Amino acid sequence: MKKDIENKDKLYLRDDWLCYPEENKPLDTLFRGHLCIEYAITCILSKKLKDKKQINIDNLNFYKKIELLYILDIIDSISFDILKEINSLRNKLAHDLDFTVSIEMLKGIATSMEKSIFREMFEENCIAMRDIVDIDGLLTEEISAVYLTLINIFEEIN
Repeated sequence: MKKDIENKDKLYLRDDWLCYPEENKPLDTLFRGHLCIEYAITCILSKKLKDKKQINIDNLNFYKKIELLYILDIIDSISFDILKEINSLRNKLAHDLDFTVSIEMLKGIATSMEKSIFREMFEENCIAMRDIVDIDGLLTEEISAVYLTLINIFEEIN
């Protein structure tokens, strides 16, 4: 695993990161998903900025990394907002033991996804999004759509 993280010129689907046990809670899904997304973003930025040695991507927090994706025109403003919201949910879960993710919060993200670069992957994997009432199921679909889209972006960078 450590070797994969140090070698950011390769990014591939990590099924082991996105497979969850039956009794999984949104906390596990969000933390694992956030890690997957940040790993993919770090790989994208490392590849895109390989000649820019003055930027140490590993020292940037999640928000700064997604801000850099936006500044470099890799993602649009709606996608930037979706990533901010995922990060916000993760931070709330990490720092507030009483915080609960609601289906309304996730449906708000899902609605935004319909207008973002994550749309195709989300629609492909979550055709009946409006009918999903399972918080963990919808969260898993959203995280997966973001992660798979980021893998595609990584593969398109020269």
